[in-house]
Amino acid sequence: GLFIPNAFSPTNISASVQNFKPIGVGLEKFHIQVYDTWGNLIWESTALDSEGRPTEYWDGKTKDGKSLPMDVYVWKATGTFKNGAIWPGMDNGTGKLGNYGNVTLIR
Repeated sequence: GLFIPNAFSPTNISASVQNFKPIGVGLEKFHIQVYDTWGNLIWESTALDSEGRPTEYWDGKTKDGKSLPMDVYVWKATGTFKNGAIWPGMDNGTGKLGNYGNVTLIR
């Protein structure tokens, strides 16, 4: 499966919520992108380990290391599992599955 979190807080003392990191296993291909309110691409990753788990995370900063403000950002993700199944997406709050959703950066 594949799960995309809906919030994270870089300043939190709990390491498990300090970064925006998808959680999954058994992926053959994976691509995730995070956009700001204006549609600018902020972060993306396709990195998987040998078990098909996403290995990279977004830390709430721009590519040049500047901290972004507390806000709601949009993610878009696609994935194909090693058994050939295509990731159907997650419930993004509409009651339907989709390959996009929101992530809240909490400071």
